[in-house]
Amino acid sequence: MSRIDTSGMQSEKIRYGRHFRQYLLYVPPPDQAPPTDKIIVYFHGGGWKFGKPEQFKASIKSFHDAGYPVILPSLRRTPYYNYFDMREDLNQILLRVLELREGTGRDEQQIVLGGMSAGGNLAALLCFDHQQLTQISVSPRIFAGLLALGAPLNLDHMQDNLVLRAFAGSKGSEQFRLANPLEHIRKHNPDTPVFCVHGECDGMVPYQSAVTFVETFEGIQPEKIQFVSSETGTHLEAASWGHADDSLKREILSWLKNL
Repeated sequence: MSRIDTSGMQSEKIRYGRHFRQYLLYVPPPDQAPPTDKIIVYFHGGGWKFGKPEQFKASIKSFHDAGYPVILPSLRRTPYYNYFDMREDLNQILLRVLELREGTGRDEQQIVLGGMSAGGNLAALLCFDHQQLTQISVSPRIFAGLLALGAPLNLDHMQDNLVLRAFAGSKGSEQFRLANPLEHIRKHNPDTPVFCVHGECDGMVPYQSAVTFVETFEGIQPEKIQFVSSETGTHLEAASWGHADDSLKREILSWLKNL
């Protein structure tokens, strides 16, 4: 895989809390790009523990080159923090994004949420936990769509290990239920469009985690979900869609444009 040149992508670090990990990396579109009606908030992967936004600029270069403003959030992480802390950060991230949107005079821009692996889980929680959105007086209609790449969308199918427990607690607990995106779509019957990518050979996030989420969503809003399943796809391949000029990349950008 060739290295992606991100040297031309400007970025600005914007804080939303006092902890050193509570910040956003804002990547504006190219100077000559025409205004767009969407802004993308993309959560990086790393098992709720590893990585930082600066390491994932290559992952969002396709969005940048297509003319979209992109925000890469950082938030508190395991093992010192868990779902409840990250949920607080998600709310603050969204409120900060709305402030930035208003500050640029783009009040009409809808938000597209996206994420790879654990980042896809966080994006889905932000999108579909309508109870949390109500608490911060934000309508779910502000979201234009959700892009989930190799994401644990149904935690019931995840291996019960220290990584998962550090984030979601033990299976069967209230914390686990709240950290599971599938629980929220069952409860709130959302209609935000979803584009889900998952490989059958994913060795980190079981394929059934995506399948059961997709099947449940199809039972609610069948016309609002698109599922790309790869028979030989691995976990890392789901993350690398933007690194090659292939059909999946064109399909995601087309979905985004038509939201």
